[in-house]
Amino acid sequence: MSRKLIIFLVILLAGVILAQTTKILVVRELAVGEQLPVIKGFFNLVLTYNRGAAFGLFAETSIKFAWLFFIATTSLVMAVVAFLWWRLPAHQDLAAVGYSLIFTGAVGNLIDRLRLGEVVDFLDFHVGQL
Repeated sequence: MSRKLIIFLVILLAGVILAQTTKILVVRELAVGEQLPVIKGFFNLVLTYNRGAAFGLFAETSIKFAWLFFIATTSLVMAVVAFLWWRLPAHQDLAAVGYSLIFTGAVGNLIDRLRLGEVVDFLDFHVGQL
């Protein structure tokens, strides 16, 4: 098994387990909108459910359209990232890690959409007044 494939599989397995476990814990422990400060003024845990894309885009469209759209889009992103990862030269470990993380995030979102119809979000970062 190649080093690149080992990197991919370790990140995928660990990432999906970590993401799904933390989401289960947050859903169990926090009410929607409840804030749990981790680093005051910078990082909170806040449970939200995202039916749309990034920043809630398309959240108001019909559920059937949104579900089909996001499943198809996520699958396309996963295929493109997998292709880019596959084309990487063997010595490009950092790029392999990056593509593996992107792919893992897409898998986690796909699991949420298939299981719940929406994505569980809970990481809330603040930088200055942004």
